Amino acid sequence: FCFALISPLFNVTEITVTGNNIINSDTIESLSQLQIGQNLFRFNKNKVIKEIKTNPYVENAKIKRKIPNKIEIIVEEREQNYNVEFLNGYAYINNQGYILEISEQKLELPVIQGISTSQEQIVEGNRLNEEDLEKLETVIQIMNICKSYDLNTKVSSIDITNKTDYIMYMEEEKKTIHLGNESNLSNKMLYVPAILSENKGKEGTIYLNG
Repeated sequence: FCFALISPLFNVTEITVTGNNIINSDTIESLSQLQIGQNLFRFNKNKVIKEIKTNPYVENAKIKRKIPNKIEIIVEEREQNYNVEFLNGYAYINNQGYILEISEQKLELPVIQGISTSQEQIVEGNRLNEEDLEKLETVIQIMNICKSYDLNTKVSSIDITNKTDYIMYMEEEKKTIHLGNESNLSNKMLYVPAILSENKGKEGTIYLNG
């Protein structure tokens, strides 16, 4: 063991990062604070993982020591699922309500409008408040139903201001759809494909909220 701690045979010559698609490998390596030339056994795995997970996009991370002199960092990233309107820009969030990034650019993803989370809480790494997380579950349900009808890519935004009436907007179809509350969403959505087909290109509002 003493030999392993002092022998140059175990000095790190290569650090690789796998599993990342969004975060740059250099960023992850920098967060890890691991360095070429350091001893393979002279660092605490848990501490390194904790540092890597300070990046909001990192959900999980693993460190593998590859004897005699290599380290592999394996990351599991959170996926961007929605834009949330925020001041003059957008916050990217995932299905668990984690705020991954704040940007002036809108992603090609549905926009969630009408959140109650305060602006002070919209910080990378935070989550939406409990009320918005509850509404997000309904949004996910709505999007899953839309996907079953191949309509998910047509959804431009969903307004969650009032949980008794979720409002979905399809910009391409020029349609605003009032869904009512979270009850019987599957049954309500049964009407949508036919209405869209019969009123192609016509701007209007669809009421499914009774």
